[in-house]
Amino acid sequence: MKLLIAVLLLATTVDAQDIVKVAPHEVKMLLNNAEVRVFEVTLKKGVPMGTHSHPPYVVYALTPVKVHFTLPDKSTNDLEMAPGGAHWSNGGTHSQVALEDGRILVIELKKAKPLRKK
Repeated sequence: MKLLIAVLLLATTVDAQDIVKVAPHEVKMLLNNAEVRVFEVTLKKGVPMGTHSHPPYVVYALTPVKVHFTLPDKSTNDLEMAPGGAHWSNGGTHSQVALEDGRILVIELKKAKPLRKK
């Protein structure tokens, strides 16, 4: 049983990589310490970003943003934000493709726990 759990955890880690490794040309690291990781993402229309994971995080739109997300279960959702808009996410795994050019700041909270759904 322990071997099965270890294999499943390894498979999740292999499939869901760090966004910095998945999209090194689109992601610019601004701050990385024991508490938070802050990076700027340059989104290019139609350019996909492979499967990656985040801990709980905040997205802040520097420009208008439209992004299409695909989750591991193949469900999808879109996020549209105006400049200056902020969005909370409990974190998780997804891939994405920009529906238009844009720039965002992502603030990952390394020690935060996901918020409970109401």
